[in-house]
Amino acid sequence: LAAAEARSAAAEWDAATHWWERVVAINPVAGHFWAYLAEARYHTNDYRGAAAAYAQAFALRDGYPAETAYQLACCYAQLDELAPAREWLERGANNQ
Repeated sequence: LAAAEARSAAAEWDAATHWWERVVAINPVAGHFWAYLAEARYHTNDYRGAAAAYAQAFALRDGYPAETAYQLACCYAQLDELAPAREWLERGANNQ
């Protein structure tokens, strides 16, 4: 956990991704760990991986659901998948 946090703080996203993947493997029920993994993946342009991690954070109701839905929409927009991007924006607006 300390290594993951340090790599994220230093914006060393490849290393952060590695460490956050280890953290969520050990503790898969902490939504904020999934959100950190998603952020690291997003910064490495792994938008599909980021979307999967944000979806897990959303399912675990980490943070503000509307914000997580927005992050998911951003991932899908980066993938040029506009239908799911729009769906996530609508879910965020409706707090679903």
